[in-house]
Amino acid sequence: MINCVSTQIISISNLTSYAIIAGTTVTATGNTSIVGDVIIYPGNTHPGLTQGTNVNGIIHSANTIASAAKNDLSNAYNQIANRIANQTLPIVDLGNQILVPGIYSFFSDLINLNGNLTLNGAGVYLFKITTALITSNNCNIILINGASASTIYFHVGSSVTIGTGCTVNGFVLARTSITVNGASINGGLFALNGAVTITQSSRITALTPHIYTDVTTTSSGIIYSSLPPRSSTTTVSKHPYMIIAILLCSLAIPC
Repeated sequence: MINCVSTQIISISNLTSYAIIAGTTVTATGNTSIVGDVIIYPGNTHPGLTQGTNVNGIIHSANTIASAAKNDLSNAYNQIANRIANQTLPIVDLGNQILVPGIYSFFSDLINLNGNLTLNGAGVYLFKITTALITSNNCNIILINGASASTIYFHVGSSVTIGTGCTVNGFVLARTSITVNGASINGGLFALNGAVTITQSSRITALTPHIYTDVTTTSSGIIYSSLPPRSSTTTVSKHPYMIIAILLCSLAIPC
């Protein structure tokens, strides 16, 4: 029997060189190093950051590239918001948890990360947090058994604060602001409407998110497919961040 399958091919992004996107300003103090491009829109200030000095990339502020990136971020933020969680965790602290790939929501609006979060296995991890994410100092997101920073997303309804000495693997998308107090980020910091503030020496390294495929089915069987990562490029202007939501159910053979 052939199942009727609805497939959504979702490219969350192709941010090969975006380390930071902010709505108002990006501020850095201390011995901060950013590997990747910095986007500010509609704001245009970046105190403490100098292209070619502590930014190994391009700073785009209030120009056409920044406008396009900001629009793409808005689309991505909304795409992730529309993902339906397949697990709801009755916890307020992600510390000391070992989780497998999935789309996670929480009973609590504010979530903490005190200590280490271990992600176990290859696949996409989406953490949908209603208001805020706050970490302790010296926290870590540990990847084992094929888990990759390029498939981890923290989608936060308001603000994010990352403590001193943390290592965060993945992409942080906040509706308002992000504050990093001396940490290492492997992925990206994306503040839709507010500022990204780095208050101590930090290292932000841009990665490229992978494409993944969501699949649903109307019967007991499941047909699913996966897609390889998009190819990388180091030139911002050549990779507008694409958001694709294509429904293919109409192409399936009727049951």
